[in-house]
Amino acid sequence: MADIENVIEQETEINNVVDKLINEQQQQAIIEPIIAEEMHEEKIEKENLTNIHTFLFDILAFFSNFQSSSIVEYCQETQNWNYIQHFLNDENTHILPIFFCDLQERFRFSKRSSISKYLSKSSHRQFKKKITPICIVLPQLNQSVKTEESCIGIGIDKPFEDGGVIFLKPNTIKLTDKNFKNELVIFSMNFDQQNLDLMINLETILLSYLPSIKKANEWNKLNLFNDKTDQIKLNLIYQLEQNAKFFRTIHKSFIDCIQLQKVPIRLRHDTQEIINPNSLLRFVQDTELVQQAEETIIEWIKDIDHFYRKSTLVRQILSDSGPLNEIEYWRKQIIQLNHLVNQLRLPSNRAVIYLLNIAANPRSIEWREIDKKLTQCINEARDHYKFLMIVAKHIGPLYRNDPREIQENLNSLLNTIVLINSCSEFYSKPEKIASLLVSINNQMVISCKNYLTNNHTIDIRILDRKELLKRIDYIHNLYKTYREIFIKIKQKIENHYLNNTNDHLSEHHLFGQLDFLNQRLTSLREIIQSFDIYSLLSKSRMDGLEQITYIYNKIQTEFLTFKFNLFDSNDKKFDLFYNQLNHILFDIDQKLYQILDKDLHHILHSPSHYSYNALKLLLRYENLHIPFFDSIEFLIDIIQWYEKEELEKVKIIYNQCRNIPNIERDHPLIIGRILWARRMYKRIQISYVEFLKRNELKDHPIMKKITENFLMIVNGFSLYELLYHRHWYNTLGDVVNLLCNPLLIRQNLIRQLYINYDPFIDVILRECELLARYSITIPDLGYKLLLDRNRIRFYYERLKKLLKDFSILLAKAHPTSYELVEKVMTQ
Repeated sequence: MADIENVIEQETEINNVVDKLINEQQQQAIIEPIIAEEMHEEKIEKENLTNIHTFLFDILAFFSNFQSSSIVEYCQETQNWNYIQHFLNDENTHILPIFFCDLQERFRFSKRSSISKYLSKSSHRQFKKKITPICIVLPQLNQSVKTEESCIGIGIDKPFEDGGVIFLKPNTIKLTDKNFKNELVIFSMNFDQQNLDLMINLETILLSYLPSIKKANEWNKLNLFNDKTDQIKLNLIYQLEQNAKFFRTIHKSFIDCIQLQKVPIRLRHDTQEIINPNSLLRFVQDTELVQQAEETIIEWIKDIDHFYRKSTLVRQILSDSGPLNEIEYWRKQIIQLNHLVNQLRLPSNRAVIYLLNIAANPRSIEWREIDKKLTQCINEARDHYKFLMIVAKHIGPLYRNDPREIQENLNSLLNTIVLINSCSEFYSKPEKIASLLVSINNQMVISCKNYLTNNHTIDIRILDRKELLKRIDYIHNLYKTYREIFIKIKQKIENHYLNNTNDHLSEHHLFGQLDFLNQRLTSLREIIQSFDIYSLLSKSRMDGLEQITYIYNKIQTEFLTFKFNLFDSNDKKFDLFYNQLNHILFDIDQKLYQILDKDLHHILHSPSHYSYNALKLLLRYENLHIPFFDSIEFLIDIIQWYEKEELEKVKIIYNQCRNIPNIERDHPLIIGRILWARRMYKRIQISYVEFLKRNELKDHPIMKKITENFLMIVNGFSLYELLYHRHWYNTLGDVVNLLCNPLLIRQNLIRQLYINYDPFIDVILRECELLARYSITIPDLGYKLLLDRNRIRFYYERLKKLLKDFSILLAKAHPTSYELVEKVMTQ
């Protein structure tokens, strides 16, 4: 039996060992896939994660108080990983909002949440370590997804549960390991964290959109269909900037708010009893409690009185303060006052006031005075803010840096100011409405400066001359329009006051900066126009201007390299340069005047003393368009010289030489006289015609005298020419008779043949040629002679040759042949 028992025990042990081995093999078969899966997941995780992923998940871990590895695992197991990859790799995706929510709150909506499964699985992997249940949601914008396994709020327009983080890419640049820290903009919506503020985050996200909006290509596409695309773009940017500034103002207001001293513990503990009328007398008899309340309200009075004094001080309107600064100031006042009033409405704080009133404490009287001041501050702030928001509807163009748009909307803006002056309790005061107008004037000046300098990015001296002058003209037109409208509304505003004087709205005070800007721009325009005028000196080829050109080039170079602030009234360098330039240009004008006077004197006193040359020189100086001389002065000198040295001399020459004029050698006598009269007329006619072209001489007395003398001389030349022309015309018919005479004549004594050609025919032909050359009228016979002149001369030369040949033949013939020929000829 013992052996059997031993065998049974051995079999049992063997079976146990076999079962143990089988169990171990089964467990190993189960564990190995899990380990392999985990190793594969870790390998994939290491391959996919970059420095950018590590940075992103570290940020999420910081704001969510959750482990970075758990966030990575969750995202890789869900579709959120695709959203992250799309944001990091796609250049056109600019925003990645990541929301957090409490899992316990989510269980109310979905008990089968996939996130709860993930967290339970994650808890198993971490050996049941206790962790905070956080849900991370990575949604797409402007969509909504809700499945059976998850309840996810998608889009930044959805309310946050426990906060979140938003990643932004303002630029269309692909993220790399080198640039991701500079290209990513991060702000948190986790309100439970310290040192984080909702308003700052909202401001950040609005400002983060600005670079993309400014660089978007869609504006160019919209411009094809809408001409006002630029204005729409500027309006959008302006609204975003103002909204961001609004959030910043609220943030600063909460920081600067008055925090009332906390009520002692006993007062806070017994608040309900103190406020209860049935228990007031019992607390009043407690001197220690009353003393604590008195100390508390003393601190309140001190803080509120300091705030009141600060708010009632006359605020100095800075040169860079515009109407939006006024709105921002009064918005801040309202926020701080509302915060203060909300603190005073707390039961514990009201208990302090009630207690001191019942105790008839002297501090309660002071508190009533402070309460009146506080009420006055609240009413003033609300009144200011209410009416300033009406003005805010019309001040948009002031911040878009376009003087033309400001000019178009200026009338409605100033009429609105007249309206609030008649309706508002506080803006009905002259100093208040004046300060508002000063702020508008300041912003107008700032906008004009930005328009001139492209938001202070360029030096206006490097702008194109036409573009700069155009911008200056726009600002000058704005200034004129503003002054005209202001004069109208000033009368309306001053009619509201009993003491109707001009001291309420001082134009010098209101237009100070704008007047200064307009004055500086006017001076700048004069400088630019002066440079434009005197630039022709360097292009001129006239002699004697080399030194003047050098001076001009030097002062122009100095202007382009000169450092000054055109818009700073304390910077006198520009005014000094302007005065120096005027002095130099005056010297240049004097030198040009001296050179012109010298050259004209030289021309008029030269042997030719021809006034037309002097007029040409004067015209060259006038084409410089430099107002350094009065052309009338020089024209009078030239006319007087013309009358004395040309008209009178021509008149004397005519009287002396009309009978025996100076005729050119190859000219016939009659036609030579006609052409001599024409030359003498031409000598005085060219200058006279130039004088007639001058409008400034049209009604001048000396011009009338010159005209009379000129016409008298011209009439003499006309009669002289007509007389000799008619004589020539009458003698032209004799040529016909001459042409009808026999061509050959024979001398009876020597029996010699001669050509009967009168030299007067050549004279007539020459005269016809000269008359036709100088466009003088000739009859039809003269034209026929001109057409046949070559043929006549050809026949004459041929006939001469025939006679010569005939003479040679006769010389060679026998003498007896003369008798035969003579008999034949006589027959």
